[in-house]
Amino acid sequence: MPNHRHPVLALALAVLLSGCTPAPAVPSRPPTSPKLLRESLTADCMKRRGFTYRMAVATPTPDPLNDGDYPAVVADRKKYGFRIFAPLVDPVDAKLAVEADSNDVLADALSPTQQKAYREAMSTCYVWAAGRALGRKVTSHDDLNKQITDALDAALSQEFDGDPRMVGLARKYASCLAARGRPVGDVRPSKIKWQVRQTVNNQLWALGRRQQAEPVPGRRYYPNLTRAEAEPYFREEVRAAVDDIECGEKFHLAFQPRAKRVQDRIGYTWGFQ
Repeated sequence: MPNHRHPVLALALAVLLSGCTPAPAVPSRPPTSPKLLRESLTADCMKRRGFTYRMAVATPTPDPLNDGDYPAVVADRKKYGFRIFAPLVDPVDAKLAVEADSNDVLADALSPTQQKAYREAMSTCYVWAAGRALGRKVTSHDDLNKQITDALDAALSQEFDGDPRMVGLARKYASCLAARGRPVGDVRPSKIKWQVRQTVNNQLWALGRRQQAEPVPGRRYYPNLTRAEAEPYFREEVRAAVDDIECGEKFHLAFQPRAKRVQDRIGYTWGFQ
């Protein structure tokens, strides 16, 4: 799915189109997937603006739940929680490392003025290329992310929310969480998996916003915390993550393999794998 390594900028469609006209032709031997087509078009657009763009290659992230390895998931939750505050507590743990985007590395090597131009070109070209590759109107990163999220939400709802067994498992999951002092607002099977995790994420973004003199409405800010400052939040995150997986054991094991197939289909269709 979309990552957060590209800056989120609200760009009008007219600006996007004018920034890359005349449009580069689709290669005579076009890539075989929406993602490869988007990456190819982005690289071509960046080249026309005098910049290098390295095409992204996805590396699948294994999830023990896909293989039904529940004990491995519990062990991971006890050590890392949801991996939200963990990087702030132990930034040198290799398992928490996020591989640097090769295009960010390219941009960081430029002068401040060139960096600004590079990132503006990247945003314009990427969003324009996504629209071309998908055959859809895409006006910004936010717009693209919303379209993808809406498509995934609809597909997961169709897959799970009318399934009586999943509805029953979701209700038991929610009841257990409530008994542990973690009530959830949405008990639909397509939504409940992320409720506790989202609570922790919201806490992270709130801390980041409080550190900004003039935060932009709707923008997420990653907080600057010392290890000592992050540790209390991390300890609570671990407790929440363990409660979540213990209460949802049967739900997660039934949900995850089916959800992965839906996510893979949507991810391919929308050009993110």
